[in-house]
Amino acid sequence: MALTIADDQQGTAVVVGLSGQLDTLTAKSFETHLASHIARGQTRIIVDLAEVNYVSSYGLRVFLLTAKQLRNDRRAFTICRLTPEVARIFKISGFDKILTIHETLGDAVAFASQ
Repeated sequence: MALTIADDQQGTAVVVGLSGQLDTLTAKSFETHLASHIARGQTRIIVDLAEVNYVSSYGLRVFLLTAKQLRNDRRAFTICRLTPEVARIFKISGFDKILTIHETLGDAVAFASQ
């Protein structure tokens, strides 16, 4: 299944909305997309997973590497609106403990604006 990526500026943060599956075939384009935001100096990134029904280990790796890079540069990175299926994957993998996750987009924007 394909992955659709769409950006929306919310104040000082960019919201990267995903739709579809984040798997071995689609994670590289997502990683490249996030890298382009980082290279342009974007300091606040929110990933909205409201329309994602699956995240593979490769997709989780992209989240982890991006979070580490942005944290090292003192930038904000958060994830929001996980579907029940994706929330289960994050919980089983322990990523719910190491990444900043918000239930709503509004909460994520407020966090990124701090």
